Amino acid sequence: MRRESGVTFLELMVAITIVLIASGAILISLTFAGKIAQHNLNKTVAINLITEKLEEIKSDTYSGVTAENYPLEPNLPVGTNPIGFNRSVTIITGSYKTITVTVTWNQLGSPFVETESISTVITQ
Repeated sequence: MRRESGVTFLELMVAITIVLIASGAILISLTFAGKIAQHNLNKTVAINLITEKLEEIKSDTYSGVTAENYPLEPNLPVGTNPIGFNRSVTIITGSYKTITVTVTWNQLGSPFVETESISTVITQ
């Protein structure tokens, strides 16, 4: 009995299965990496929005830094990003003012609200 060389149907099926499993793992990794990159981009946008508002507040007079002058800014458009960023300013007044700027957004496809905030103190 002579054995012919070649690929049997079973060997071909095993090879295809291994290739499909490896391809699936690579696709899942790329999808996850894309979500992480988008999350990091949104955090960077939020920090830039906070910094922008803090610079605006720092250029204002001490008496001009009031909650009425810095209301909630909902759904701020940022470039072509479809996510709406909400920016709020909290001012605690005492012998000095503690300013907290907070940006919140809802990551697309995620039920969780993301938040970034930075606080600073200003005096007369």
